[in-house]
Amino acid sequence: MLVVATVILIIAHLDHLARSLQVGEVLRRISVESAEVIEDVCRESPEERPHAAAVDVGALGAGLVVNATRDGWVNQNPSHYMFAAVPPKTIVRLETRGGAYVSKGQPLATLWPKPPDPQKVRRRIASAVEVGDERTMQEDIDFGLR
Repeated sequence: MLVVATVILIIAHLDHLARSLQVGEVLRRISVESAEVIEDVCRESPEERPHAAAVDVGALGAGLVVNATRDGWVNQNPSHYMFAAVPPKTIVRLETRGGAYVSKGQPLATLWPKPPDPQKVRRRIASAVEVGDERTMQEDIDFGLR
């Protein structure tokens, strides 16, 4: 009886696998996940707000450039971690986007004005931007659309 139950469960599992690997089912799951990623990425955090007037960052002088510490795909750059890593009233411009491939030493972000402790801020910003070996759909809209 146990052998019959095991065989039935194996057949049911194989049937489930065959159905879930059909092109239509795979595309449906990717579409749903892509819509969730787009919704999450487009939502602004409470700390994230545009300036009332355009800011000429060229007039602010040289900013602090934060470079990538390794090669890989930009999987995440959550704004709440970015804002926690910088002093108040700091302007942060991302030099890359989720889903982009960066090389070690390539700029990730530029900050104005330069903070009093640039090495600490560099480490915190570099650790806030997750760079991985593979692309994920965490904040990569292009990956889901492809």
